[in-house]
Amino acid sequence: MPTKNWARITIALFAAIMLGISLITGDSLDENGIRWISGVSGAVILLLLIYDRSVWRWPLIRKLAENTGRPVIRGTWKGVLEYTKDAKGNPGSIDFYLSVDQTYSLLTIRGFVSTSESYSLTASIDRPLPNQRRLVFAYHSHAPHPSRNKNRPHDGTAILNIIGISAKSLSGSYYTDRGGSGTIQLTDYSPKLSESYEDAAAQTYRKAN
Repeated sequence: MPTKNWARITIALFAAIMLGISLITGDSLDENGIRWISGVSGAVILLLLIYDRSVWRWPLIRKLAENTGRPVIRGTWKGVLEYTKDAKGNPGSIDFYLSVDQTYSLLTIRGFVSTSESYSLTASIDRPLPNQRRLVFAYHSHAPHPSRNKNRPHDGTAILNIIGISAKSLSGSYYTDRGGSGTIQLTDYSPKLSESYEDAAAQTYRKAN
């Protein structure tokens, strides 16, 4: 896993399993440890992979993760994107969907409006203050080819506050490399991931926890 904490967990789990095997079998780690290394390594990787993909989102473990700064935001979020100016220089707003594919160690973001979609280049959850958590991502946005004269491809960044220990809403701002900016407010939620604007619009949403 990519973080220091994952490296520490991997080492500790590997050592604990090796010690457990030694105690149960009575084998010396010095004499017989090599026999176990490949099997234990595979078991540790499998356990961490299962935890990373799904176990950390199980109800009781999820509460622990959320209280230690790892909120579960996986799914599709629905709300409103307000922009300061469009292609004609006018402000306005548009329905906006954010699809968040999340494991314990990785985030992938896709955003959808009726005229374009975007995908994350980088994404993470940071904790600038003990009681504050933010979704921070850089993205690339593009419109279908017939619409690119009015909405050319561009890059941007977004910083969204995650409201609630169990996330109730996502709220914040975005900025683009072509001078655009605005706000994003997401209050409705579906646990399903979306692959397109039409897919996101067809989901059934509820207020988040």
